[in-house]
Amino acid sequence: MNINLFGLLLAVLLQCITAQQVRASGGGATITKKIGKVRVLINPQAEVRGKGPHVKLGNFYYTLIKGKRGMKIPPKAVIQTGRASRAQLIYPNGDQLQVSSFTSYVVDTKQKSKLTEKKSVMKIFFGAVRATIEKTGPRNDMEVKTTTMSMGVRGTDFHVAAYSQSGGSEVTILRGKVAVKDTTRKDALEVIIPKGFSAKIQVAPKVSKDRPKDVASSPVPIKLEKTTKEKLVEVQKTTVIKSTKEEKVDPALAQKLEALEKKAVKVVMNDIKDDDPALYQELQQKGEIATSIDKIQTVIVKKAYKQAPKAIEPSKPDADDLDMSDEDVYQKYFD
Repeated sequence: MNINLFGLLLAVLLQCITAQQVRASGGGATITKKIGKVRVLINPQAEVRGKGPHVKLGNFYYTLIKGKRGMKIPPKAVIQTGRASRAQLIYPNGDQLQVSSFTSYVVDTKQKSKLTEKKSVMKIFFGAVRATIEKTGPRNDMEVKTTTMSMGVRGTDFHVAAYSQSGGSEVTILRGKVAVKDTTRKDALEVIIPKGFSAKIQVAPKVSKDRPKDVASSPVPIKLEKTTKEKLVEVQKTTVIKSTKEEKVDPALAQKLEALEKKAVKVVMNDIKDDDPALYQELQQKGEIATSIDKIQTVIVKKAYKQAPKAIEPSKPDADDLDMSDEDVYQKYFD
């Protein structure tokens, strides 16, 4: 057989295999809820092409579109939320993301082996995201990256924040565990963060007259501590989307969004059943609560809140931050 023809056939075969794997992975996420302004940057190109508006991010030009309920996010798209804005995205299998205000992130794939196997990679440029990932689902080995941290997801409920000004990162584990690595240090080892703990990765201070180069550039170890009540309040108030006047969608799309919500609830409930059977039974008995992601997430935070220690130097949230809060969660916090 002609070598060129063989190469062409092989390329076509590999493309078919890859397409099948993409379909098997469940495809992209859909915006099921949102408040405020959500921007979606699509079609990254090395130069401006097609109809605008266009936004430059890094070395690429993106086409800017407004995020709406029911929108399916294409591969390599960047999702950005504005002030007092939040979004909930759900994947076909029920994996879910709750995106905080002032957040920018992208979900891509990268080659996992020399063949065609790929895994999801979420890169958070700044802001915060809470995610629930199915242990046996297509993203059970998802990697989360910030400017200072790389995190291996093993099926869990976690909240990760990337601070744009300081460059530091923080992750809080509400269920399951993750493996975290400080990417600012070549010799850094993975640290396993279990349920009920948070970890901070801080950037070494800059060189100055008061900080010689050898001191300023010295590595800052990952700070691991029990998740505090204050941190749980922050997770709650920045990710939960309370009922608002939602964008109208046609009946067919509304049914699809409702079906996605049910899948997401199923993923969360199954994970809780494995992690905390008593809490699972409690939620089952409460009926309506077990049919809403936000209500389930609130119960999870409330329970963790009761068992969590107070911060050594507590700081209460600003009044402007309380508009999305659950009053029951805040009650003990202000006692």
